[in-house]
Amino acid sequence: MKITKNRLKYWESLKGKRLPVETRKKMSKAKKGIRQKNYDEMRKNAGFENANYSGEKHWNWKGGISTVTHVLRNCAKYQIWRNLVFLRDNFICQECGVKNGDGKTICLNAHHIRKFSEYPELMFDVNNGITYCKECHKNLHFPQTKLKMVQLNDNSK
Repeated sequence: MKITKNRLKYWESLKGKRLPVETRKKMSKAKKGIRQKNYDEMRKNAGFENANYSGEKHWNWKGGISTVTHVLRNCAKYQIWRNLVFLRDNFICQECGVKNGDGKTICLNAHHIRKFSEYPELMFDVNNGITYCKECHKNLHFPQTKLKMVQLNDNSK
């Protein structure tokens, strides 16, 4: 397709503007199944020519050993416990009271009040869970980090 001055001017006039939905659908349909010219070469250079890097072929394979905590945190029962804790606490951090909304996205953590390594019977007990935002959860586990940040702010004044 030959690019003319008029076509360039037209494209420039569209910068920053949203095309109609119908036009976007037509453009999407026209591009389906089309690969970049150098697609195969890019895959080869990225090391994907053998494509399967899972299991024993993965660079970080350690003989099929997963930590107990990793397995537990990815099981369905743990995910249900986590969601029940969030629902009970109304998706609000119980330390600082922050919640999602007003254009903010807050990362929430479900925290075990009593460590499940010491109290495995309480692992899936909703009453042993509490909702914290990422920052409050980090400060709970690493209080010295918060102390250092306060000291740094005091020194900068």
